[in-house]
Amino acid sequence: MKRIHFTRKTLLLALLITVVLAGGGVLAYNRVQDDDQPVKTPETTPSVSQAERDAAERQETEQRKEQTAKNEQQPAPQPGQKKQVSVVITNASAQAVNAYVSGVFEEGGVCTATFTKDGQTVTKTSQGFQNVSTTNCAPVNLTRSDFPSAGTWSLTVRYSSATAEGNSAARNVEVQ
Repeated sequence: MKRIHFTRKTLLLALLITVVLAGGGVLAYNRVQDDDQPVKTPETTPSVSQAERDAAERQETEQRKEQTAKNEQQPAPQPGQKKQVSVVITNASAQAVNAYVSGVFEEGGVCTATFTKDGQTVTKTSQGFQNVSTTNCAPVNLTRSDFPSAGTWSLTVRYSSATAEGNSAARNVEVQ
């Protein structure tokens, strides 16, 4: 049998490779352990505007519950009268408005978003459509050129169909 002789240089190189691999393994192990901990990043840390959106969403949910309870208590409309429904704005900006109608489940109504400020009015419409258990308004898309001036505009959304009608609560929208 032939014997293999290692030189000091070869032994030192083997030892160095072993140390580097072991160190890499320790670092990788620690990295995996750190990945189990939540990392605070700008995406996961709520901003003030996110907190405001969450509060608005909670308020809208409560309004929807109250309106649903009211709708269940309301008598059926008389022939020729429209059912009174509640419109809830879920998103409002100078670029888009999203809303749904609680208390009615139908196709074809008209959603009208109306912005007002200092006697000026901007009006845009979209169609209502059935969505699971409510009637949703198709998004109303806007551009800066739709508004004659910047500032705080008051927004309401009205829904009207052959059988139902109703308005949302007013909501402020900032136009830059």
